[in-house]
Amino acid sequence: MDPVTHLASGVIGAQAFRRNFPKARLFMPFCILCAWIPDVDILFFNADPEWSLLHHRGLSTSIAGGAVMAVILAILYRFVARKVPLAKSFLLALFLIYVHIWLDYITSYGTQILAPFSNERFSLDALFIIDPIYTITLLLFMVVAFIRKNKESVIGKWALAFVFIYPLASLGTGSLLENMMSKQYANQGIQFEEFDFIPDAFTPIYWKVVSRQKDTYTLTLVNTFVPGKEYPSISGHRANPGLLEELGTQTSMFATWKWFARYPIIKTRDTGNGTEMIFDDLRFSSVHPVMTSIFTERKPPFRLVGTVDDQGRLKSWQFNHSLRKTLEEAVQ
Repeated sequence: MDPVTHLASGVIGAQAFRRNFPKARLFMPFCILCAWIPDVDILFFNADPEWSLLHHRGLSTSIAGGAVMAVILAILYRFVARKVPLAKSFLLALFLIYVHIWLDYITSYGTQILAPFSNERFSLDALFIIDPIYTITLLLFMVVAFIRKNKESVIGKWALAFVFIYPLASLGTGSLLENMMSKQYANQGIQFEEFDFIPDAFTPIYWKVVSRQKDTYTLTLVNTFVPGKEYPSISGHRANPGLLEELGTQTSMFATWKWFARYPIIKTRDTGNGTEMIFDDLRFSSVHPVMTSIFTERKPPFRLVGTVDDQGRLKSWQFNHSLRKTLEEAVQ
């Protein structure tokens, strides 16, 4: 989830629990820090794009990592607010850190919540990585709580409830649509090896539909309010896992990308100086009108391109880093 939503959750947490910490100094900054701290991994990003894929939303956004950070923050906060019991600070820090992890988990990017014991990426597929409805509503709760000081705690707690209820309601909407469409395809005799609904911009109104028949992935869009409306589609040949593994023995980035990608597709072309292979993950593609206007003439995020010679030896490769970077470039 975007940084604004994470920071807003810290402010809301402070508003909800301020009465429970009447003697706490710098309480608001402490809550904001707790809500942000799982993103501390971005401070260690370097020029190696593989590092980002492997470790962003890794240990710092895991259940175990969050608990360790909560202990450290509670101990440090003890030097600032000596009258606040250590256990009380720890529980608050743990809650706000886990709210951050929840906000990441509800998107389709994937979060290694079991790290360091497992590097499997988990995602609830409930909201898009940037959800204006969600974020603006949380900001409105926050502003109202600032204005209505006498109701600050109650409003803050309602806001925290919204943090959990809205994504679950969105997920339920998507599940109903997915079941409905699955039955329609089954009645038409259409079978898929994979069939998923994942968030797109302005979920829960719009959802990406990703399906696979044999070795072809197809992505299209569905509108919750007009489920029968047809949208453009994107299709691509499924990338061979064995090919990515082979390239990964030459450069580990390809093995890492194979682990990261969810719906990998490949396009190839002869450059006259070798074969260029373009790998995309349909998870980060879209036919949504807003998203297509943003990404016009821009490379899709998380695109990996490699060039091999006639013997299949890797000559060069390049990687388009992230969705967030691409969105920032589009705004500029």
